Amino acid sequence: MRIHATLRLSTRLSPGAAGLLLLWGCGGGVPFRGMPADEVYEIGLREMAEEDWNGAEKAFEAALTVSRFERAAEARLNLARVLYEKEDYILARAEFQRVIDRYPADTTTPHASLGICRSIAAESPRVERDQTSTATAELLCAQVAADYAGTLIGLEAARLQQVMYDKLAEKDYETARYYHKRKGFDPAIRYYEEVLNEFPDSKWVPWALYQLMRASESIGYEDEAEGHRQRLLGEFPDSEPARIVTNGGDT
Repeated sequence: MRIHATLRLSTRLSPGAAGLLLLWGCGGGVPFRGMPADEVYEIGLREMAEEDWNGAEKAFEAALTVSRFERAAEARLNLARVLYEKEDYILARAEFQRVIDRYPADTTTPHASLGICRSIAAESPRVERDQTSTATAELLCAQVAADYAGTLIGLEAARLQQVMYDKLAEKDYETARYYHKRKGFDPAIRYYEEVLNEFPDSKWVPWALYQLMRASESIGYEDEAEGHRQRLLGEFPDSEPARIVTNGGDT
C-alpha cells in the first residue's frame, strides 16, 4: 500500500522529484526519505556553509542520484569542493573532471577547471621529495590561467602556478645547497645555474645569484663572483641577499 501511495503522489511531481520519492520512499531510516531533490540539495548547501563536510557530501550525492535533476552541475561541483575540503584530492579531481566532461558549456566548468588546478597543487609534496606532481600542477594551473585570463579564476590559477613554479626552483636551489655545504662546488654551481636558466621568474633567483657568488669565490673564480654580485645588486637591489651583500654579511 505504501508503494502504491508513493506512485500516486509521484504523478503530481516533476520527473526528478518523483524519482527521488520512489528512491527514498521505501524503508525506514533512509537519509532524506521522501524529500525532493531541490530540498536535499539545499540541505547540502547548509551543511557546506557550516563545514559539515560529511553531511554535505551525503546530501549532494543523494541529490545526484535523481535523473534530470536541474541543478546537477552545481551539485556535482559542490560535491567536488566538499571532497577537496576533506582533503580527498584524488576524488575531488575526479568529480571536478566529471563537471567538465558532463557539462562543458555550463557556467560551472571554469570553477571545475580551477578545482582541478587546486586539487593537484594540494598534492604537491614537501620540497625534498620528488616533484613530478608539482611539475604537473604547474603546467595545468598555467593552462587554466591562460584559458581564463583576466578573470578571478584566471588570477587564482596564476597564483597557484607561481607557487608551484617557485617550488620547483626551490627544489633545485636546495639540491645546490646540499652540494655546496659539502664543498661539491661543481654540482652546486650547476644546480644554481639551473635555477637561473629554468626558473628566471622565481623568487629563488636572487638567492641563487648570491650563492653562485660565494661558490665562485670559494674556488678562486673572482671574475665570475664579481659578475654574479653585480647582477644581484643591479637586478634585485631590494632583495634580502642583495642587502646581505651590501652590509657585508654572510649566510
